[in-house]
Amino acid sequence: MWYQVDGNNIVDGPMRLPNLWLYNGVQYPVAELERKGYAADLPDIGWLPEVIVETPRPITKKVTGYNRVVANGVVRVVEIIGNKTQAEIDADIARTNELEDRNSVGLDAEIKAWLAKRPSQINTYIDNNVTDLASAKTLLKAYGRVLSVIARNLVD
Repeated sequence: MWYQVDGNNIVDGPMRLPNLWLYNGVQYPVAELERKGYAADLPDIGWLPEVIVETPRPITKKVTGYNRVVANGVVRVVEIIGNKTQAEIDADIARTNELEDRNSVGLDAEIKAWLAKRPSQINTYIDNNVTDLASAKTLLKAYGRVLSVIARNLVD
């Protein structure tokens, strides 16, 4: 994104570059300059690129706004950090847990293979492969993970 500037003042932006821009009575093909690799000439006619400065933050913080400052030939966009409510923190934790649960189920090759099978094929698989307590436990654990994710999605 780009900003139109006048000295250290931001006049307009953020925006994609317009095709034509009138400056001191002269039309400039601004977007064409960028496409052809002349982006370095854009500051001369009042256009500066945006540089977003991301701030590392714990799960208890959130971005509440942005502060834009013209400095060193760019517009620095600095995040303003504020506190999350407990409800927002709880929702983030729940989303993270759900994603981890889905990934743990979805990445299991054996489960993916079962999803492609018909019920009769699953019965045959169990008859042929579940032969002792250890193999039964392995199968029950995999089914339990799948059932857990499905059940939570149905309840929500």
